Amino acid sequence: MTKARRSLPVLDGGWGWVIVFSASLTQFIFGMICRGNGVFFLEFLDKFGGSATATSWVFALKMALWSGFGPIATMLSARFSCRSVACCGALLMFIGLLGTSVANHLGLAYMSMGLVLGIGLSFNTVPAIIITGEYFEKKKGVAMAIATIGSGIGAFASPPLIQFLFSFYGFMGALMLIAAIAGHSMVGALMLRPLEEHYGRKETQAPDEKEISSLDIDATKTTFCSRFDWALFREKSFLFFFLLSIMVAFCFGAGISFLPALAVQKGISPQNAAFLLSLFGVLDTVCIIPCGMLFDYRPLRTRPKRRITMFFLFTLLLTLSTGMLPLYTSYSWMVTWSLIRGIGSGVFMSQRLTVLADMLGKERAPRALGFQILSLSLGSMLSRTIGGLLKDYCNTYEPTFYIGGIGSSVLVIGFLIYHNFFNKELNVEKS
Repeated sequence: MTKARRSLPVLDGGWGWVIVFSASLTQFIFGMICRGNGVFFLEFLDKFGGSATATSWVFALKMALWSGFGPIATMLSARFSCRSVACCGALLMFIGLLGTSVANHLGLAYMSMGLVLGIGLSFNTVPAIIITGEYFEKKKGVAMAIATIGSGIGAFASPPLIQFLFSFYGFMGALMLIAAIAGHSMVGALMLRPLEEHYGRKETQAPDEKEISSLDIDATKTTFCSRFDWALFREKSFLFFFLLSIMVAFCFGAGISFLPALAVQKGISPQNAAFLLSLFGVLDTVCIIPCGMLFDYRPLRTRPKRRITMFFLFTLLLTLSTGMLPLYTSYSWMVTWSLIRGIGSGVFMSQRLTVLADMLGKERAPRALGFQILSLSLGSMLSRTIGGLLKDYCNTYEPTFYIGGIGSSVLVIGFLIYHNFFNKELNVEKS
């Protein structure tokens, strides 16, 4: 980030709310495409006739590339602009879904649905979240909450909508219509006006020759400064956060993949077991905005250490409830866990960029976000792999929840101790 860019005032409103709407639109389409994997999976099995394992790798590849290209999306957003990268992502999403509609072999689906769509999702969603953080300071918590709420709404709408499209229009017609819906993310991407452009329109005096020369030099240096910031891993706070994100994603993956099966093992009906996931989704969406308002509360906003501590206390509730889940024997306790998990998930996913900015400063937070998205992918893949192996070896799903809950809780408690007693200085840009 250049010196000229760091000096730009934060709007905290105005066009920033258009940015928030655009980010929410991209998150809605992301939630619709990714949370509808279950419906896609059944249709792909019927269309291509492959094995369940081979078919599932289409969606595993898509999610792996979405998270794996997070650092690359942040680098390209800094090198060019968030708007340019998001537009490329929207185009790739449209091409990937349209190509899948005419695919006649599972291998082609790997290329279109897995490779092209996965990269497009990363390039479209990551820049929208980054630029939202650039436009807001005092209202960042609420802005990030509204920007991410679209994912939850898309998750609600996707299963019945996608099922209806496949039933009414068939495989090709349904994917063409879904590609058209995904193409609307181009509208949101085009509205991601860079903060520098807005600032230039507000400027009343033309810059002199020295200022122009300085801006040219800074623009040249941006090529080198906007590459991967590997020095982040020398920051103890970020290293803790990266490792914790892996374990939190492990908890998320265990809950989504194995919670219904664990509930059935404990004598709960399959219908009630599935309701636990729906309940989690409701709380994940509903609590995002109130939690965003809490994180914008002045005593927390003006004291970054307090806001960081609050964030990790919410995370600790999530991790402890995950580790204790196998001890629950009644359905009411599992409902309680789903409520806590939904609140913790909403806080963690919506306020992560806010907390990264408090820990590392606004300049480095977008680069850190790319690595954090990568860590979520690692944790999600580990949870499904290790969970399956433990189920085969122990004939129960309980060890997966113990590992995820206890391991992540230890990391959270360790970070809270380090943050409050040993981390005396925070590298934070004061507003």
